[in-house]
Amino acid sequence: MVVEEFGGVARERVGYEIRSDVLRDRNGRQIGATQTAHDATDRVRAQAELEQAREALRQSQKMEAMGQLTGEVAHDVNNLLTPIVGSLDRLQRNGVGDERDRRLINGAMQSAERAATLMQKLLAFAHRQPLQAAAVDLGTLVRGMAELVARTSGPHVRLELDLAPESKTSL
Repeated sequence: MVVEEFGGVARERVGYEIRSDVLRDRNGRQIGATQTAHDATDRVRAQAELEQAREALRQSQKMEAMGQLTGEVAHDVNNLLTPIVGSLDRLQRNGVGDERDRRLINGAMQSAERAATLMQKLLAFAHRQPLQAAAVDLGTLVRGMAELVARTSGPHVRLELDLAPESKTSL
């Protein structure tokens, strides 16, 4: 439905279908013309509603395709994360490397676990897996990311953490 404002009053636009014909005599000479007009408002309104429905369907199909693509990507990334997490877990259990190496391994494990959590959320978005909420100790999470943030932010940025002391309970 097309609504226009005219003189401060909103009004629906009325559609007309106009047909013009030439009037001819028996010899084919033009002797006049006729015009007929039919109210086509309902047809124009129906066409506009049909176009809106088609656009909604296109958007729905795009979202469905996005969900399928998201699910496929998340599934593939999960497959890539499995050996990474397994290898990091083995390195952690074997206590490989010095203290700095172990911190890096722990940081990599936390990043891989966050990536796996993100993939679970993407799979839930794609309606392939239920989203599982879990309690998180934010202090532990931030502490685990501190070294990574400090290394990637450069020498001109100083990172200071002001967190509550570590606790054994999760929030």
